[in-house]
Amino acid sequence: MNSNKTNKVDWVDCLQKFVSSKPQRSPQEIDDETDILFLKYIEDDKEKQAREDPSLKKIPKFFQKALSNENQLNFKVRQEARTRFLHHKTSEILDKEGDFNIK
Repeated sequence: MNSNKTNKVDWVDCLQKFVSSKPQRSPQEIDDETDILFLKYIEDDKEKQAREDPSLKKIPKFFQKALSNENQLNFKVRQEARTRFLHHKTSEILDKEGDFNIK
């Protein structure tokens, strides 16, 4: 029985030495490595799916990302045009409703 207890202590010492010999990483480093591996696995899976099912390449994109500062002006112009259009349509509808109430 005593030898079994000694073996446990030896394992504990052995594991402690092993852990102390390894460089300690910060939680940020671990998170960064995890993120990199996750993105790599996602890309690998997408490539595998594309190889297995070529029809996936033909799926149309329904959403476009907003572009950087270069298109900020275009966005603001479209937004202003949309606002003016909606105000114009709203005033037309209110005018028509007013015409019906007068009769």
